[in-house]
Amino acid sequence: MATQCTIVNREIQPGGIIGDSAGELARYLTGRGVKVSLVSLRDASDGQTSASSLPGEHHLLRRYYNGKNKVLRLLSSLLEGRQLARRAVSVNHGPIICMTNPPLLNFWVARQTRARGVPWLYWSLDLYPEAFLAAGLAKATNFFYRFFKRGSLASTPSHLIALGPRQAEHIQADYSTPISRSILPCGIVRSQVPQEPPSWAQAEDRLILGYAGNLGEAHSAEFVKALIEAMNPERHRFVLAAAGAKADQVLEFAQGRPGVTVLPSVPREQLRYIDVHLVSLLPEWDHICVPSKAFSAVCEGGSILFHGSEANDNWQLLGDAGWRLDPSGDMRSQAAEWMKALTRETVQAKKAGTPRLADRLFAMKEKAFEEIYCKLEELCPA
Repeated sequence: MATQCTIVNREIQPGGIIGDSAGELARYLTGRGVKVSLVSLRDASDGQTSASSLPGEHHLLRRYYNGKNKVLRLLSSLLEGRQLARRAVSVNHGPIICMTNPPLLNFWVARQTRARGVPWLYWSLDLYPEAFLAAGLAKATNFFYRFFKRGSLASTPSHLIALGPRQAEHIQADYSTPISRSILPCGIVRSQVPQEPPSWAQAEDRLILGYAGNLGEAHSAEFVKALIEAMNPERHRFVLAAAGAKADQVLEFAQGRPGVTVLPSVPREQLRYIDVHLVSLLPEWDHICVPSKAFSAVCEGGSILFHGSEANDNWQLLGDAGWRLDPSGDMRSQAAEWMKALTRETVQAKKAGTPRLADRLFAMKEKAFEEIYCKLEELCPA
C-alpha cells in the first residue's frame, strides 16, 4: 500500500498561518509521494474552499455557525469537531494528522481513532481543553473540563508535532508512554515578493516599533499600552494593527497619540520594516499557545520585545533576537526603562544575528517535515 495520510482541521486553506502551515505540509508530503486527503469545513462565504489549490483529495463538510455568540460558537465547534473527526476516520485514508481547530478536535479524534484502531499524529497548535482553564472559563475540578481532558487522552498519538520543545514536554507529561516528536513552530516563513516600503516606514530615522496581530485573551493589553505610553514620538514610531478581544481598549488608548500609526493589518511582506516587534503571552497560557508572529518577525529580519515567561518556547527559541519584560514586574517602569535604553545601535546588534537564527529555524522546519514523512512511512503497512 502506498504511504497515505489524512490532514484534518476546521480550515485548510491559504490566507492564515494555520491554513498556510497545513497546506505547506500537504504539498511537501505530496512531493514525497504521499497520498494526502484533506478534511475541513466549507468556506463561510461561498460554500467552497480555496484549499482546492492544494494537492490531494478534498472532503468539505458543513459549517454550523460563523457568528459571534460565544455559546453558539462553542456548541457549533463541538458539532463541527465531531463531524470532522468522524469523516477523517471514515475515509480510511491512512494515519490522521489532527490539528486543533475547532477547539476540542483532538478530543473527538482521540476517541474515534481508539474506536477504529487508526493511528494519529497530534499537531498541537492551541491546547484544548487547557485553554479553557487559562481563559478562566473553567476550573480543573469542573466536571466538563475533566470529561474533555480524559477524552482527549483516550488514545495515545503515534507522533507529536509540537510548536516547541517546552510545549512537547508539557504534553508528554499527560501520557505514560514516550511519544516520538517533531518540533515545528508556526510562522517560519519568509516573504519572496519584493515590495516598495509602505508610507508608515518613512520614519525620518525614527525606530519603528509594532504590534501586528491578535490581541486576545492570551495576550496583555497593558503591555502594549505601557509601550505606547513610554515611547518618544521624536525617536520612535509605533505601528498598531491589532484584532481580538482586547484590541478595542488598546485602539482607544492609542487614539490621537503622536507617533502612533493605526492600520487594519500589516501584510507579512511588510514585517521587515518594523524594527522591534512586540510579542505578548500571559504566563497562564504558557505552552497552551506559542505565538507564531514572533517567528515570522525574526524570519523577516526583525527583533522582538517579548512580554512573557522565560520558560515559553518563544523566548527559548528566539531569545537571541530580542529582549524580555517580566510579566510579574511593574509594567510601566519596565517599559520606560527599556525604551530609554533603546538605540539604533542596540536594535542593529539584535537584528545582526537574525539571519543565522532564521536559517536554524528553517532547518528545524525541514527536519520536522522529514520526520513526519518517515513516521507516516513507518505507520503505513507495505
